Amino acid sequence: MYNSWDKTKSYWNSTSSLGVGLPSNAKIGNTSIGVLKCPDDYNALQNQGNLSYVVNSGFSLSLTDPTTNGAISYVSSADGTNSAYLTSGLSFVPSTSTTLTNNDVIKKMGIMFPGTSTGGNAWDYNTTPASIYDGMSNTLLVSENTLAGYAPVSSINPVQANWACPLPTFNAFIGSPSICLASPPAGGGGASGNYNCTGGLLQAAPNTDTNTTWKNASNSAFGTFDSINYGQNISTKGAFPYSNSAHPGGCNMVFCDGAVRFIPSTIDGNVYAKILTPAGARLPTYMKQLPVNSDDFAQ
Repeated sequence: MYNSWDKTKSYWNSTSSLGVGLPSNAKIGNTSIGVLKCPDDYNALQNQGNLSYVVNSGFSLSLTDPTTNGAISYVSSADGTNSAYLTSGLSFVPSTSTTLTNNDVIKKMGIMFPGTSTGGNAWDYNTTPASIYDGMSNTLLVSENTLAGYAPVSSINPVQANWACPLPTFNAFIGSPSICLASPPAGGGGASGNYNCTGGLLQAAPNTDTNTTWKNASNSAFGTFDSINYGQNISTKGAFPYSNSAHPGGCNMVFCDGAVRFIPSTIDGNVYAKILTPAGARLPTYMKQLPVNSDDFAQ
């Protein structure tokens, strides 16, 4: 399948230029691969390019595009009913910040972001072990998401999605983008201004954990769209950027050192935010994190 993949064409292309009789990218992408599907993923459809596992994008699905000073990708709204534009980077830095500053902050908040095949653009970024300052064993890499991968053509999806789709809505997960509110808004989302962290709301003072904003940011907002496993309550596949699984009480997640742990949906949001960010101690003063203790998440 790898050798048959036409790198000159998109993942949804229905013809191959590599040779007569070779499968198209669309056919390859729609092929179910057992290792990419959790046996308990009851949302999976037969032979539709299922995907049960997604990568850590921190709190933003993409880096900033300097040509538009905004995001380079779309994400569906939390309930999967419509498409909402998720600004990237601008949510976590002062409005006067440059593209370089925007992206520098986001890189410290996640592991994988979409880029271009040619590279060299401001939003192209490869995370290396050296940039995971918080430690490989304390930083998430992959999580279950049973609503990832396949999605049919719809008003949200102009072409069918599968495990080969590069759009982060289908292959990445994030912590709540509402991390800088005192409490998450209804539905777990809102206008980009609602996420503004520049007022120092993330923590009451540098290097302290006295503020509850991180906790409100993720799973301690239990029962909201942003919390782990809430995605089981929606029906639109491929439209949910928050971790969810068919396992009661949490998700299996992989850390950057290869360790697999079951992360409960009741995990303290402060701890969850820390294991999402690879360089929390190097974030700007208004959102800097103290080190996380492995006893806080190890089962």
